[in-house]
Amino acid sequence: MGLVLSLALAACDPDPAPPPSSPSAQSDLTRPGAAAAVVEDLIAAAGSAHAVRVELTADSATLTVVIGQTTATWAYRDGQIAAAEPDTGYIGQAIFDPRDFALQDLGGLFAQAARQAGSDKDQKLHLIEHANGRVFMSVTTIPESSAVFFRPDGSILAPLDFTTAAGLAAGLSEATAQRPSVLVVGLDPDSGGLYAIAQDLAGQGVRTVRLPAVPAHDLAETAPQGLAPFDPGLIDPQILADLIARLPALVGTPVGPVGLTVERRAGSWRPAIYLSANHQVIKATLDGAVVPA
Repeated sequence: MGLVLSLALAACDPDPAPPPSSPSAQSDLTRPGAAAAVVEDLIAAAGSAHAVRVELTADSATLTVVIGQTTATWAYRDGQIAAAEPDTGYIGQAIFDPRDFALQDLGGLFAQAARQAGSDKDQKLHLIEHANGRVFMSVTTIPESSAVFFRPDGSILAPLDFTTAAGLAAGLSEATAQRPSVLVVGLDPDSGGLYAIAQDLAGQGVRTVRLPAVPAHDLAETAPQGLAPFDPGLIDPQILADLIARLPALVGTPVGPVGLTVERRAGSWRPAIYLSANHQVIKATLDGAVVPA
């Protein structure tokens, strides 16, 4: 009877205490499979995979999930899994399943990030919305170096060189993704970022920026006036790269950061390329022929 009563009381307990640790937990999360296993354990402890934030170091992990309209955080430290104070609130940011990201080899991700950032001090991997609902993995260090970003499949988001055809092609693909028409495609000489400006159905302008080493993000802005939309697929990255390479000869002097826009101005049937450097503007056709500005 005592055993039956004990079992009955246990069954009625609404919040049984979670185990202090899990058999799959590993003290060194850089070992193959260890980080993914600990994330699985954190999800099991939280009772949800609706994450808004995950952080991993070589020996610790935290998972913040959304339950209803509030957040709950669970942490793995010193081989133990336990509830922790929430490290972020829910304000409508993207919700994701951490198991959709390649966390099987945290050590490999850290090694790639160290090579790109030039530092491996106190590395931490973050899984969080970067901007506009896009979730990326990123690795930071202390003292802080430039963050290194990874796609969900674990491939590194390598810095793009927007003076080369390959870099321009990759940047254009991201900046104009799923946009059948744009008003401007440009290269900002100050930030070094490649951008596209489009207009939504309500007439609001949207600037999508792809910085050399940072994923694309959107910014609302006033749509430029006097420009007609065009298909960004008309732009040939090789022609842009060739024009950038020719620019010192075209302006007759060495150039610093290059500004560039592709736009279809009022009265034009096709967009044109406008390059600027040293207070001079060079106009070219989409085929790369230099014409009077």
